[in-house]
Amino acid sequence: MHKMIYYCKEYKHTGKPIVVYNCDTKRSYTTNKFNITGDMKVSMVFNNSPTSIKRRGATTVLEVWK
Repeated sequence: MHKMIYYCKEYKHTGKPIVVYNCDTKRSYTTNKFNITGDMKVSMVFNNSPTSIKRRGATTVLEVWK
């Protein structure tokens, strides 16, 4: 499992401004919280967002591998 999690200001009005993108299935969903437990690798680096996510205004994403 490989996911990218980021805040998207354009979804703030929906009450679910957090976008969870599944890199394996190429699908995403919005939520107001994200929890994951167990063994995992987490990475966050300033300005690490891919171009498609950067277009939405997110410069930094949290990447999670499990």
